[in-house]
Amino acid sequence: SEGSMPSIEVKDLIRELRRQGFTVEQTARGHWRACPPESHHQIVLLSSKYGDPRAMKNNITRLKKSGFAPPWAEENMTKYEQHIVDAFKAVCAETKQGASPAEVTDHMHKKGVLAELDTVIDVERQMRSLRNRGLL
Repeated sequence: SEGSMPSIEVKDLIRELRRQGFTVEQTARGHWRACPPESHHQIVLLSSKYGDPRAMKNNITRLKKSGFAPPWAEENMTKYEQHIVDAFKAVCAETKQGASPAEVTDHMHKKGVLAELDTVIDVERQMRSLRNRGLL
C-alpha cells in the first residue's frame, strides 16, 4: 500500500543499515524494525514520517547507540557545512534555544563566512540536509 512506502531518506537509511549487517524488516503496522548485527545492541523501531527532519535525526541518534556508523559523519562535511553547524551552535548558545535559518545566515555574514551569493533560502536548504544526515 502507498502508506507503507518509506520516504527516499528512509530508503537510503535502510539500504545503509543492511550494508552494515542490520536486519531491517517492516512491521505489520508499517514501521521499520532495525535489528543490529550484534545481539547486545538494542533493536530500533524507525519512524518513517515523510520529510520530517527531526524524525530522521532521532532515528539516526537511536541507531548510533545500536552500533550504526553513518557514512555521512562529520568528517565528510564540507568546510562550508562546518561553518553552518558552527553558526547554528553559536546562535543556540546565545539565545538558549534553537536557531532559525535567518539567524544562522546573519551570524555567518557577521563572521565573514557566508558565501557571496548565498541567501537565507540557501542556508535553510543546507541546514535541512545537515539535519537529515544527523549533523545538526
